[in-house]
Amino acid sequence: MKKSLFQVLTFIILVFSTQFSFGQLKNETIFPNFTITDIDGKTHDLYQNLNEGKTVYLDFFAAHCGACWKFHKSEAMNNLNIRHGKDGTISKDVIVIGIDCDENNGINELKGISGYKTGDWITGTSFPICNPEGDIKKKLFADFAVNYYPLVYAVCPNKKVTVLNTKTEAELYSHIGNCKMK
Repeated sequence: MKKSLFQVLTFIILVFSTQFSFGQLKNETIFPNFTITDIDGKTHDLYQNLNEGKTVYLDFFAAHCGACWKFHKSEAMNNLNIRHGKDGTISKDVIVIGIDCDENNGINELKGISGYKTGDWITGTSFPICNPEGDIKKKLFADFAVNYYPLVYAVCPNKKVTVLNTKTEAELYSHIGNCKMK
């Protein structure tokens, strides 16, 4: 009896540790370049932003995800962009991009007016939101190991990634200091 309980517990630990070890890119990985178009039709090239010395924060979410909505409503990413983004009130060393993960979502789900949704992701959001589809979405999610959400990556100008996940604005921005030390 004790042996079978030990085997079951060992199996459970292995399953969960394997699942989480492949759930994201490892810190210090060189992030592959991509170009993505936001819902307003503007393109965003990761390496172009990094080459300009910006730290890029990527917020992978799904419009129907309760935990994603809670993080969105915390305003951490929005405030980070307002204070440190391209038109920042404090600095201009950050780019924030939101990327919807659900292939079934469209503009109506992002606006919170139809489908399985949590609210209006667009109104009041100061950073671009992207909703990639088809092969672009598959490649993006495979390259960046998006296996769960919300998932927040910070990519330093040296193209190395750090998984930050849901943090406060101050915690997110403090990562810039780590980028400058690399």
